[in-house]
Amino acid sequence: MLDAGRAGKRRKDSTLDIARQIFSMKDLGDDQKAILESMLLGHLETEVEMVEAMAKRIESMIETPMQDDLFSLEMNVSGETAKYRFRRGELLERLLQKLLVILTVEQVERVPSLRERR
Repeated sequence: MLDAGRAGKRRKDSTLDIARQIFSMKDLGDDQKAILESMLLGHLETEVEMVEAMAKRIESMIETPMQDDLFSLEMNVSGETAKYRFRRGELLERLLQKLLVILTVEQVERVPSLRERR
């Protein structure tokens, strides 16, 4: 759900796809697994918090008496979703940078989204 866009299509470098690729590696050390699990869980929790905060802001916009104008409401909602997409992109970029530090060069080479950043 978190990685789906309006059309329901996930990007090739979604958080869940990256996590699947990494956790399918046979050569992950126990320390790496523990760090990655904690880091990815924190990432997903932050993403959920971002979605919930955006939903609350949009809900308050809808309930505001001044939002009688449908065009204004649509513009405000569009602005909120654009902010969310930007923040989500920043969050993913920070995650990818952390993964580059935790994984070995050989492991990074097996994850296309990370390989592009090396």
